[in-house]
Amino acid sequence: ALNVLTGEVIATIGGYDYRRSVFNRATQGHLQPGSSFKPFIYVAALDTLRYTPSTIVPDSPISLVAGNGQVWSPGNFDGKFLGPITLRRALERSRNVVSVFLLTKLGVDRGIQSARNLGITTPIDKNLSIALGTPEVIPLEMVRAYGTFAAGGRLADSVIVSSIVDRSGETIYEKRPQHKQALSEETAFLMANMMKGVVELGTATSVKVLGRPVGGKTGTTNDHMDAWFIGYTTDWAAGGWTGFDVKRPMGKQETGGKAAAPMFIYFMQEFLKDQPAIDFNIPDGVVPVAIDLAGGRPVDPSLPGAFIEYFKSGEEPSGEAAPTLDELQLQDQDYLSSDEF
Repeated sequence: ALNVLTGEVIATIGGYDYRRSVFNRATQGHLQPGSSFKPFIYVAALDTLRYTPSTIVPDSPISLVAGNGQVWSPGNFDGKFLGPITLRRALERSRNVVSVFLLTKLGVDRGIQSARNLGITTPIDKNLSIALGTPEVIPLEMVRAYGTFAAGGRLADSVIVSSIVDRSGETIYEKRPQHKQALSEETAFLMANMMKGVVELGTATSVKVLGRPVGGKTGTTNDHMDAWFIGYTTDWAAGGWTGFDVKRPMGKQETGGKAAAPMFIYFMQEFLKDQPAIDFNIPDGVVPVAIDLAGGRPVDPSLPGAFIEYFKSGEEPSGEAAPTLDELQLQDQDYLSSDEF
């Protein structure tokens, strides 16, 4: 857990017991992030492709030829396809094929650079499977990267030891908080607002129990070998990983929302209990528009089902014909269901 503005790390737990294992998984572990890697692809889509949260993307079967000539057909966690959906909805529901689609549009190099811009230093192979979170990452770097969305795009250096003082009172080491602007304020806010949807409507609804604005993302790898949840408020970011040192399945349905999110909840419930619930700051370069969640089209804000979405100024949807009330009532009734909860 760390302060998103200063990078100061306030807590790490690297294992059960230092006497049993000196290996600190929080700072030394190289672990597959699964879907918790997807925000790096989405942020690149917002910046490079100029997609918006209401851009329609295809959640449809896709087949690609791998470097070895074999056909790769990625699927979704629940084995279903939802068809054309908004970018917001794809992130909330953690749709695998949408992430792969975005990476094909971006190019693998841009996807890797997006992760690098947000402080991920571990090796990342140049292949499309990174869209599903196959690279190994360090938990502390992941939490630090997520903090950028809360901090208006500023990526802070992690500070674990702030100073060392010798026995005579002389400061012999000191590290002051430092940060760089890794994203624009507008892009950071759009990501934070979409990732609030993961908690409010998506794969991490268990985190709603905190009763405050929280952005975050779950992650689950193949055969339930790794489970993640990384989340953040306006000031604090924290994340947890669950799994075995020698990789093996944890058990059916041990997903990020079930096996990792409870750590975040238990910690944040106590840590934030006396702190005010503050929402993410809306930058000047962002405008609100009422849309319908299914089609991403502008609607009358008074209609049932209208949702206030945010867009970079100049990228808001054009004045297409607003859907009728009957069309809104025909929205997918399965919107809140997901096997990755």
